[in-house]
Amino acid sequence: MAGILGRKVQQKLAEAMSKRSHFSKDEVDKLLDMYSAITIGGTRLDRNKFRDVLHNTFDMTDDILMDRVFRAFDKDMDSNLSQEEWVLGLSVFLRGTLD
Repeated sequence: MAGILGRKVQQKLAEAMSKRSHFSKDEVDKLLDMYSAITIGGTRLDRNKFRDVLHNTFDMTDDILMDRVFRAFDKDMDSNLSQEEWVLGLSVFLRGTLD
């Protein structure tokens, strides 16, 4: 039952974030699944895990660049990325502008 309830919450979150990003609802839903897998169901993505994603997914190897991308994503500057920061950061990184 908790899985169904969690899925409904995620779908509502995906719908809300799709309106604030350059992604469709389905794309946001997949990014949230990816976030959950990376954080192993956690609620925060730390700098080291994020750097692993940049390195493994985008072949990024420049430490300074990876840190700058992390800081750009981390809007509340708490050294962790929330689901919202993850999706909205990737929206700008992969699809376009801040507008």
